[in-house]
Amino acid sequence: MIQRLLPFLTLIALFIGLSIASPDHFLSKTNLSSVVRQTAVINLMALGMTLVIIAGGIDLSVGSILAMGGLIGTMAMAKGQPILMGVFLGVLTGCACGFLNGFLTTRLKINPFIVTLGTLGILRGTTLIISNGLPVHEIPASFSYLGEGNLLGVPFVLWVLVFCALLVHMILEHTRLGRYAFFPSTALRMSPIMPGFRWPSIQRRCTPFAAC
Repeated sequence: MIQRLLPFLTLIALFIGLSIASPDHFLSKTNLSSVVRQTAVINLMALGMTLVIIAGGIDLSVGSILAMGGLIGTMAMAKGQPILMGVFLGVLTGCACGFLNGFLTTRLKINPFIVTLGTLGILRGTTLIISNGLPVHEIPASFSYLGEGNLLGVPFVLWVLVFCALLVHMILEHTRLGRYAFFPSTALRMSPIMPGFRWPSIQRRCTPFAAC
């Protein structure tokens, strides 16, 4: 029990220590908002990675997928597409890249470490080629609200993070997809007992990679 709570206890101890060391700066609203904004993207990626790891896989290409999806979405907005369409295209691109990782892992039975290591380089290179190594400009000013805006005095991106965390929790605890995410480790334990135990379909096993 203590081992499971150790990461949370460490985080609380670190928070208390920094609060004592620099109470005027660390506990300020500006600093706490900055910390939330800086870590939100990493936490969102960690939610998707949670599904992959629970399913018995690993995804090294998540950063490159984020770059590719962000590039496609912002390029669409720079060409005059609405913000929602740009966000949709970015998310769709990420899902397609993740599904490709899952398909190669399950259909060709290649180790996910090898697959995602390869797609990491491919997607990173493709992103640099498309963008010429330059950032995308001329996106709508209102799009910055996603990272800079506040809702009820709280950074908007934190609301997005909390919503996504609750959504992942609901998926894992109350849906068939969540049960299949836990399936590989269960199957490995049951296979000596039940040799005929069938694995779920490729589509369900690919979904955690697509979510990541």
